[in-house]
Amino acid sequence: MLKVLIVDDEYIVRRGLRKIVPWEKLEVVIAGEAECVDDAVDIAFKVYPDIVICDIRLPGGEGFVLIDEIRKIVPWVQFIMITAHSDKQYMLKAIYMGVCDYLFKPAKVEDIKEAVMRAREKVTAYHNKMKKDQSYQKFIQENLDVLRENFLRNLLLETAQEEKALEDGSALKLYLKGPYYRVLRLTVKAEELYEAEQLVSSFLEPWSPAIVQPEDNERNFAVLLNSSDENDEKIILEQLSSVRIEQIQISAICDKLSDLAKEYRLLQGVKQVGMEQGHHQMGQSDTELQQIKETLYEAVKYHDSMEEIKRLFHQYMICAKEKEVPEEEIVIQSRNMVDTIRILTGVPGGRREVEANLHEIYQEFSDLCNQVQEGKKYLLDDISGKALYFIKKRYMEDLSLEQIAAELFMSSSYLSRIIKERTGHGFGYWLNYYRIEAAKKKLSNPEKSIEEVASECGYHSYRIFSENFRKYTGKTASTWRLDKQ
Repeated sequence: MLKVLIVDDEYIVRRGLRKIVPWEKLEVVIAGEAECVDDAVDIAFKVYPDIVICDIRLPGGEGFVLIDEIRKIVPWVQFIMITAHSDKQYMLKAIYMGVCDYLFKPAKVEDIKEAVMRAREKVTAYHNKMKKDQSYQKFIQENLDVLRENFLRNLLLETAQEEKALEDGSALKLYLKGPYYRVLRLTVKAEELYEAEQLVSSFLEPWSPAIVQPEDNERNFAVLLNSSDENDEKIILEQLSSVRIEQIQISAICDKLSDLAKEYRLLQGVKQVGMEQGHHQMGQSDTELQQIKETLYEAVKYHDSMEEIKRLFHQYMICAKEKEVPEEEIVIQSRNMVDTIRILTGVPGGRREVEANLHEIYQEFSDLCNQVQEGKKYLLDDISGKALYFIKKRYMEDLSLEQIAAELFMSSSYLSRIIKERTGHGFGYWLNYYRIEAAKKKLSNPEKSIEEVASECGYHSYRIFSENFRKYTGKTASTWRLDKQ
C-alpha cells in the first residue's frame, strides 16, 4: 500500500483527515503526521511517503519549502495542497512546482478521494517508467545497501504482499527462497553493534541471513533467516552461543514472507522466545565461563600478546572441565571461540564441522595463533590495506570495487572477500565511511551548501547522502553543521 504523510499545524485538521477519508479503500495508509516543516522532513526520512497532504503556510517555512526538501528524499512523491488561501500567486507557484492537486478548506471528502486517486496513478506511473528505464537498474546497483535495508525494514514492520515481496527481494539480489523463514531479534551493547552483526552474519551463513536495524535504537537488530528445517531453533542458538549478545529472541517458523511482520511484532511486544544471557543454553549460564570468554575476545580485539590469549583459552577449557560441563558442550563452545577469534583477527578460513575431541580443537587454536602472529609482520603490505588506501584517496570519484581490483591485478570477487575477512566490513561500508568522514570536515565551511558537500564527496543523490550521513553519525547533516558552529 502507498504511504501518506499529513502535514498541518492544526491538530483538528489532521484528525479530520485521518477520520473522514476511507484510506484503506483507497489502498493507502497514513504513515505519519507532522505540524511543521522540520518534523515532516524527519518523518519523510523514516517512512518515504508516496503522497504528502499539506497546507501552504506551515511553521518553519511555506509548504513549497517542504516540497523541495521531501523531493530530495523521495523523487516520486506527489503533493496535495489543502489550504484556506486563495491567492493566485500561490496557485501559480503550486502549478509551476508540479503539485498534483490544490484544494480549498473545507475540502469535500469526494474531492480529497479523487485527489488521492490521481496521486496514486502518478506514483504508479513513475514506478512503471523507472522499471523500464535502464538507469533504474544502475540506481539499484549504486544504492543496493540502502535499498536492501529499506526493503527488509518494511518487510518486518508492515504486512507485505507475498508475490511483490519475492519480486522486490529478487531485484535486490536477496536470497528469500525459504522454504521456511524465521526472524531473530537481538539486543547487544551499542558500541558492539557492528561487530555483532558481522559475527552473526558469518555464523549463520548456512541460513543466508539478511541483517537490518528496523528500530530506532542502537542496541537492537533483526536477522531474517531462510530455513529448510522446521526444527532448527536449537542449532541456530548453538551457532550464536559465542557471540556477546544480551538477549536473543527467535520467532516461530513461517512459510510466507507476509507473516514475518506479525512474528516480529510478537517479538517486540509479547513473545520472549529463545535465550537471554543467563538462561542455560550451551554453557552460557555460567558467569565465570562467560567472563573468561569476554576477556579473551577483548584481548584479541586490543592485540594483547599471543601468550595471554593462549592462557585465557586454556583457562576456559580447564574451568569448564572443573565445572563438569559435558565435553560435547565444551567442544561446541571452544569451536565457536576459535571461529570468533578468526573473524576478529581477519585470518582467512571458514567455519568447519565440530571436531570430535578437544585435542584437535586446541591444536587448531594454536595454529590460528601462529597465523595471527605471522600476519602482524606484514600488516602494512596487506591487500586490504592497499585497497583502503585507494578508497581513502579516491572516495570522491565514481569508484567501484572492479576499478580497485584492476589496480591490484586481481578479481573483484577475491578482493571483496579479502576486504571483508580482513576488516569485518565490505567495500561499500568503507567507501561510505571515507565519504562521510570527508563530508564532516567540509560541513565546517558555512559557504558550502549541503548539496555541494554531498556532490564533492561522491554522492549524486542527496537522499542517499542524507541516509548514509544519518547512519554513520546518528545526525542529519544540517544538525551536525549547527552543532559544530
